[in-house]
Amino acid sequence: MVFINISTFFRQWRLPASVALLWLIFGVSCSGSRNVVVSKNPDKMKIGQSQEMAENYYLSGALYDFEENYANAILEYKLALNYDT
Repeated sequence: MVFINISTFFRQWRLPASVALLWLIFGVSCSGSRNVVVSKNPDKMKIGQSQEMAENYYLSGALYDFEENYANAILEYKLALNYDT
């Protein structure tokens, strides 16, 4: 087994812990083992699917916000509001 010292990794690649945490959250939220057919119309979606889409758009908006890309962040936040129940 190979053990990685996380603090050394962050210093070597000069990644702040907050950036790494955001990428980890984004990666985990986007990964999945199930195949889901998603309707782009919020009215025809089940509540669970709608909530998941809202969370994904919100996280994308937060990532854009963190990168100071405010125009795309606002668009993602608005899309999240369409799917929020």
